Amino acid sequence: MYEHEYTTPDGRPTDKIFFMSWMPSNATPYGKMAYAEAKGVIRGLLDGVFDSSVTALEQIEVAFGITEDEGEESDGDPDDW
Repeated sequence: MYEHEYTTPDGRPTDKIFFMSWMPSNATPYGKMAYAEAKGVIRGLLDGVFDSSVTALEQIEVAFGITEDEGEESDGDPDDW
């Protein structure tokens, strides 16, 4: 879980809560399946949380909107994540 606090363009302080799951690309198929099932149970208990799944460290900053994906353009609005 990660709570990202920021200020909107109109000056209001706000936050978003992210539920990040980490699945390494070299995990076994059984491990991926077991993890996905357990994650689904936990995720079902969390309302209003943004779900982010990553397989590499570089993807964490992109998932949280800290940096842009090299293939994407951004208008700079944090509400568009």
